[in-house]
Amino acid sequence: MYSIQYTAEKTGLSSDVIRIWERRYNAVTPRRSAGNQRLYDDGELLRLRLLKLITRQGHRISAVAHLSTAELESLLIPTVTRASNSSSYNTDRMQSFQAAALNCILEFDSIRLQRLITRTLNDVGRIALLQNHLESLVTAVDLAWQRDELRTSQKNFATAFIKTYLRHAIVEINTPPCSPTIVISTPPDQHHTLGGLMSAVCAAQYGWRSIYLDTATPPEELVFCAQTTQAKLITISLGVAVDNPAVPNFITTLANHCPTSCNLAVGGITSNELRAVLVNHSIPNHTDLASFATYLLQIR
Repeated sequence: MYSIQYTAEKTGLSSDVIRIWERRYNAVTPRRSAGNQRLYDDGELLRLRLLKLITRQGHRISAVAHLSTAELESLLIPTVTRASNSSSYNTDRMQSFQAAALNCILEFDSIRLQRLITRTLNDVGRIALLQNHLESLVTAVDLAWQRDELRTSQKNFATAFIKTYLRHAIVEINTPPCSPTIVISTPPDQHHTLGGLMSAVCAAQYGWRSIYLDTATPPEELVFCAQTTQAKLITISLGVAVDNPAVPNFITTLANHCPTSCNLAVGGITSNELRAVLVNHSIPNHTDLASFATYLLQIR
């Protein structure tokens, strides 16, 4: 059982907010000590964390406080899964965004591109922006470059801009230091780092303290970072085809030295190519943000 001070520290909520949510909305029902002090269990800590995430996404506490923990978790997950459900409206919006963004890239116009992304963020939310709009834009840029419709300088401009935006987004979300920590990196010869950065932003949006390390950080340094920060999860992001034997060796080394208190996962559209290695070390893999977000909720 935990005191209200400890509960506030672990959930990132103030003691006053916890008391208000309890008294007004019956969000939690703490026990009382012999001295009449509030005592919270692990289940109530989880509920408070979930309620914090849900209210940050725009839900009113009065509308969600009565929900069960399972219902709160299911309410969070559709925020991501809805981003992968297509409709003519969403497709039109995505195509309009892509066309406008590509025009900005052709003209090296970072100001208009920033305004476009900000407007889309306000319209659809961060998860849909990541999975539907930015992810499709990255693919479109790569295809346009391969077809010689974009010059290398324009492609590099787009990549640098999106990287900078994603890094700033992690800071803007401002996850409390007491939140569970995730360390994310990319193995050797995986120079397409945008997937890892998108995962880092997704994790931060769902209440994790995201630490993104640059590509090809050695396994021992990932382990050192995880130990130093008491990380709960290390995630390796794969963005291109895995045809380098150094990659499975990298993951095997990391699995053999990962702290016992830390989970290990691999993500990315090509992660299934390492299925044999992952199964051998009991490492889960996730090919999209929806399954990744579900996993984050499960191990939180």
